[in-house]
Amino acid sequence: MPQNYVSITIPLDQRMFAIQGLNKLTPREKEILQDVVNTKTSKEIARKRGISYRTVETHKSNLLLKMGLSSTIEIFRVLYVLSNED
Repeated sequence: MPQNYVSITIPLDQRMFAIQGLNKLTPREKEILQDVVNTKTSKEIARKRGISYRTVETHKSNLLLKMGLSSTIEIFRVLYVLSNED
């Protein structure tokens, strides 16, 4: 029986930029990233972290910029590819 899977790739330069960006994240940005990966909404993150919704959005914007990404969904794509590299 054939195995079903999804093949996701990203260019090497984008992968390297994302890795460099991960290393540049502040501790708070890393917390926000973890919450995003755990599918928390910005409102849920704000309540959990005791910060405003707008502050969460600012942190998300900063981490996307540092990682060279343009949307939250790209976070999942990049992290999926990085976690499945040989």
